[in-house]
Amino acid sequence: MNSVVHIEGVAQHGGFTDKVGFAGLRWLTLAQAAVILPHVSSLPVWLMLLVVVFNGWRWCSHQGYIPLPGAWLKALLLLGSILSFFVTYRGQFGVEAAVAFFTLAYALKVLEVQARRDLYLFIFLSFFLLAMTFLFDQSLLIVLYVVAAVWICLIGLSRIANPVSAEGSGYTVTKIMLQALPLMLIAYLMFPRIAPLWKVPMNVDQARTGISDRIKPGDIAELAQSGERAFRVTFEGEAPPQEELYWRGLSLDAYRNGEWRDSGASRVLRRSQDGEGVSGPTLASYEVIQEPTGKPWGFALQSPVKGEGSYQLTADGFVRFPSELRQPVRYSVGVAAEQTPQGLTRLDRHRYTALPEGGNPATRAWINQLKVQFPEPEVLAAKLMAHFREQPFFYTLRPEKVDTDPVDHFLFQSRRGFCAHYASAFTYALRLADIPARMIVGYQGGEWNRDGGYLMVHQYDAHAWVEVWLEGKGWVRYDPTAMVAPERISEGIREALAAEGSFLERNPLALSRYGHWQVAQWLRLRIDEINYNWQRWVVQYDNESQLKLFQCWYEDLDLRTLGLWLLGVLLALMAIFLGYVLWKERSVEEDPVKRLYRLFERKMARRGLRRRPGETPRQFAQRAADHFPPIAGEIRQIEAQLEDVLYADGQSASSVLPVLRKSIRRLRLPRS
Repeated sequence: MNSVVHIEGVAQHGGFTDKVGFAGLRWLTLAQAAVILPHVSSLPVWLMLLVVVFNGWRWCSHQGYIPLPGAWLKALLLLGSILSFFVTYRGQFGVEAAVAFFTLAYALKVLEVQARRDLYLFIFLSFFLLAMTFLFDQSLLIVLYVVAAVWICLIGLSRIANPVSAEGSGYTVTKIMLQALPLMLIAYLMFPRIAPLWKVPMNVDQARTGISDRIKPGDIAELAQSGERAFRVTFEGEAPPQEELYWRGLSLDAYRNGEWRDSGASRVLRRSQDGEGVSGPTLASYEVIQEPTGKPWGFALQSPVKGEGSYQLTADGFVRFPSELRQPVRYSVGVAAEQTPQGLTRLDRHRYTALPEGGNPATRAWINQLKVQFPEPEVLAAKLMAHFREQPFFYTLRPEKVDTDPVDHFLFQSRRGFCAHYASAFTYALRLADIPARMIVGYQGGEWNRDGGYLMVHQYDAHAWVEVWLEGKGWVRYDPTAMVAPERISEGIREALAAEGSFLERNPLALSRYGHWQVAQWLRLRIDEINYNWQRWVVQYDNESQLKLFQCWYEDLDLRTLGLWLLGVLLALMAIFLGYVLWKERSVEEDPVKRLYRLFERKMARRGLRRRPGETPRQFAQRAADHFPPIAGEIRQIEAQLEDVLYADGQSASSVLPVLRKSIRRLRLPRS
C-alpha cells in the first residue's frame, strides 16, 4: 500500500504531479492576496467577492468538506463571470477592463490548483498581475510594495520546489535578490531606453482631478477642495516671484447659460516651435513633471518658448500634448522676455466680444454708463478693477448658487465668490463694453519645497483670471481676485481662507490641511521630495536623460554611438559574469584532492580504461592494477595515499597530499 508523506509545501510522491499540501495552499493564498491588493480600488466589488468565495471553496475542499467543482460547474462559473464582466464594462475593453479580466481568470485558477505544477503556474501568473500594477501607478511606495510581493512569491516558489529544505528559503531568496540588484542597476542605466508598457497611450477609464474646458463659476471652488498634486516645477536659475506664477492651461472664450467653454480657437498650433511670436532673451527656463489628467493640455507661464518634451505650443502660448495624459509626463519650457502682439482679426474680435442676447440687465445698464465716462478700454478695465477693490466683495469657497442673472446677483447683491466668479463677471462686463476679453483657467502660485528646490502645485491652487486685448500691448493679464484677496496671490489659498476656515474642509485626510503643524508639514514635504526625485530620476529616465548622463563624459555622443557603445559594454559585462560563474562552479567543485584524482582518471582514460558509473576509487584502482600488472604496485600505493588524504586528520592529510601529487604525476602507464 502506497503511503503519502505530508511535508512542508507539497504532499510528496516524488513527482511533478504531487498533490498540494497545507503549506502549498497557504502560500498560494498569501501570494494571491499580495498580488491583488494593489488592484482593489480599480476592480468591481463582485469580482473581489468572487476572489474570496473561490479561495474559501478551495480551502473547504482541502479540508474535505466539499469537492472541487467538476467540468460542468467550472464552465458555468466561467460563463457567469464573463457575463458579469461584460455587463460591468459594457463592451469597453480598456486597460482597467483588461486587468479585471486577467484577475478574473487568476481567481478562477485557484479552483484548478491540485498538483505542484499548478502551483508553479499560479505563481508565474502572479508575477504578470504584479507587473500590471505599474500600468496605474509608478510611485516609490508602489515599487517597494511590488518588490515585497515578488519576495513573497519567490519564497512560495522556493518552498514548492524544495519543500524539504524550506526553512532557509527566505534567506536564500533575499540573498538572490540582493545579488541581482547591482546587475539590475547597471542594466537600467546602460540598456537602451525602450518605452515601458505604462508609457504606451492607452484608454484608461479612470476619473482624474483637474481643470476642465467647460467651467461654471462654482466648479473651481469644488476643485479647490482637493489636496491632490497637479504638477511640480524645477526652475533653472532664479524663479519668478510668487505674484507672477500664473500657470496658463486653457482659454475659455465662449459663454452660454452661465458656463464658459473653450471654443477651440486656442487649440491652433504655433506654426513654428522655436519661439515665433516671442523676442528678446529667455528670462527663465523650468522643468515640469505633470500628473495624469486624462486631458491633452499642460501648463506654462506667460510667453513660453518650446523646450524638451513631446508637446507643442499653440498660437496663444498654451501647452498641448498629442494625446490625453494617462501617466506622469516631463517637459521643459522657457520664458521669453517679450511677446510681440500679432493683432486680432475681425473673426477673433467677434469671438472675444460675443455674448448671448439679454440677461443680467443691471450689469448691462451699469456698463453702458461706464462706457460713456471711460471710452478708453484700458481706463475702463482699470475702473472695473478698482470697483472690486473698493466695494465690499468677499473671497469665499461658500458662495450662493444662482441660476438666473448670475452676474447681476454676484456684482450687486451677494458680492461673495471664488476666483471664477470674479473672472467670469469681469470678462462678461468687458465684453458688454465691446472690449475683447477671455477667461484663463489654470493654477496660480504653488508651495515651495525649499529643501528639495522645487515648486509643488496642487489642485487647490486652481485659479481663474482674465486676459484683455489692448491695442499695441496684446493680451494683458487682469486678476480681479487680487483686488479682493491679495493674500491669495502673494501667499496662497490657505492664508486667503484662514478666517473662513474652509480650506480643504471636505478633505480631512489631506496632509496639506494641517500645514500649521510643523511635524505634519515636515513629514509631508519629505515624502513629496522623495517621490519627486523618484519620478524625476527613475520613472522619467528616458533616451534623452540617458544621453545627457553619458554626455557628461563624452560631449559629442549621439544616440547611435551611445547604442553601439552600450551594446559593447553589456556584452563585455555578460562575458565577465559568465566567466565568473564558470570559474566559481569549477572552484567550488574541484578541491585539490578531486583535481588530482581527475588527473589519475585522465591518465587511465588515455589507455582505454574509464571509470564506470557508481564505481568507488578503491574498486577503480583494483581494476586498473589488474589491467596494468607492471605498475600494479604503484597504482595500489596511489589508492592508499588517496585514502590517507580523505580519511586522515587535517595535519596528516596536508602532509600526504604532496606525496600523492608526486606519485600521480610520476605514474607512467605501459603501452598496450
